[in-house]
Amino acid sequence: MGFGSGGQQRFRRAALSGAKRFARPRRSQAAWALGLKGNKDAVEPLMVALKDSDAHVRAEAAWALGLKGDYRAVEALSATTNDDNNHVRQQATWALGMIKLRDRRAANMNIRLRSTRTQQRRQLVASSSL
Repeated sequence: MGFGSGGQQRFRRAALSGAKRFARPRRSQAAWALGLKGNKDAVEPLMVALKDSDAHVRAEAAWALGLKGDYRAVEALSATTNDDNNHVRQQATWALGMIKLRDRRAANMNIRLRSTRTQQRRQLVASSSL
């Protein structure tokens, strides 16, 4: 989707604002598109879209939040696991799993970095004491 940053902001505000003038396909497409964008600013509008009147829009928003992997969405997604629609519940559960997976990967990477730094410090100390 080729719209500049200004166009993206207008698109995000208009399509996910809950404005009734936009049909469900447009709102669900907006959620889908925001999921594919790397922009973390999309998390808040997507959390609002979890409360949309249309189940398809809610499911797309949950999916998009899973792609984002942003921990801010955990509470909203947790509430969405009680949705009346099965597909929405499945997408919210998947999204929570993706956030947990991303969090675990980040923790593992942090442990590896600390381990590497410790090894480098030990080598530095060993080489300087000679």
